[in-house]
Amino acid sequence: MPTADYLLIARTGSAHYTGVAYGAGGNSTTGASYTITGTSSFDANFGSQTLSGTLNLSGSGASGSLNFGAFGFSGAMARGQGVTTPLNQGTTTVGTITPQFFGPTGQEIGAPFQLNVPAGSPGAGTSIAGVAVAKGG
Repeated sequence: MPTADYLLIARTGSAHYTGVAYGAGGNSTTGASYTITGTSSFDANFGSQTLSGTLNLSGSGASGSLNFGAFGFSGAMARGQGVTTPLNQGTTTVGTITPQFFGPTGQEIGAPFQLNVPAGSPGAGTSIAGVAVAKGG
């Protein structure tokens, strides 16, 4: 259940969330397809209404396993909720992520994402879509 906006707006301090990421990927050039797994971490600063985080993604498929690397983001919150923000690998924007707080006090995050692995990276040209979930600790 999404956290009510008015509860997040009134919240102060910061919180760290850790969790997992799942998805699917495909590369139309090579024909490779992947089951995506990984880790997620989010840092919320409720005072400044900012949210940042990292996804570390790997894929497994018929041709073996591939580490796609780390993808990061940083953005503002709107009325206490995350907003769609660019997802980057290094300094290259590769997609978007849309975090949302869940639970009575915002103790969990769910975040659908999509990205295209950039040239020069393992699995370049692979399109990935998935969701990251995390719990505050």
